[in-house]
Amino acid sequence: MSRSFILLLILVTIVAISVGLYFSLSDSTDIGDFTYTTTNDTKKYDSVIRKGIAKWADMGVKGTHIYFKKESTGVNFNNTISNTIAKTSGNTIFIVQSVFDNLSSDKQRIMTITHEVGHVLGIGLWGSENVSTSGGQSYLNETKFPETAKAYIDHYRPSGITLPGPPIENDGGQGTASVHWEDNPTYGLHKSIMGGTIRTNSDLITIVDLTYLKEIGVKVDDVNKGQKFTIFYQLRDLIIKDKKINE
Repeated sequence: MSRSFILLLILVTIVAISVGLYFSLSDSTDIGDFTYTTTNDTKKYDSVIRKGIAKWADMGVKGTHIYFKKESTGVNFNNTISNTIAKTSGNTIFIVQSVFDNLSSDKQRIMTITHEVGHVLGIGLWGSENVSTSGGQSYLNETKFPETAKAYIDHYRPSGITLPGPPIENDGGQGTASVHWEDNPTYGLHKSIMGGTIRTNSDLITIVDLTYLKEIGVKVDDVNKGQKFTIFYQLRDLIIKDKKINE
């Protein structure tokens, strides 16, 4: 048996185990001290709602109460109807049923819920007074949020990038720009579940996410539970195409 074949067999085994572990972790339904209320319209999503919330609970984030309601087809942003899957206002998540139901898998629905729960917790609610710009790229001001800036620099900022705080989305218009992390890979936070575009493989709750929540007063057990773009996720990207949800 050749050395190259043995190495290939080991690699395939590692990938198979890793993918299996990934999807088994996705089935967690322990939502800790989070609570939620659904309307008659959204009660049918109970399973994916619990799993979406559980992603944060699994990271040691202490919960809040969340309301889930139905939204009419399309959401009006700047007088245009967008193909929005869900949106958040305060501690209420509005699900656009016609779009949500049309997603291709429950994994995508769970990711959408996870993303919106992040907004309920406070990610994206930093306000324009806390956003600075360097070389045309917006970022969270490092003097206002020094721990979050340090988490970005220490764990996610690529070599050659000098941005002093985590990058904030510049594009996408109202509802996307200024209220998400920048999903341009140049700046290193493109795999966060809280990026400006939700993609099937952009599903990590990062150390930056957890550190920001802790810095604004949300109780977080250990920010180092946050995920990095490790070799496992890089291998997954090679095997499973990373595409925009609701493309």
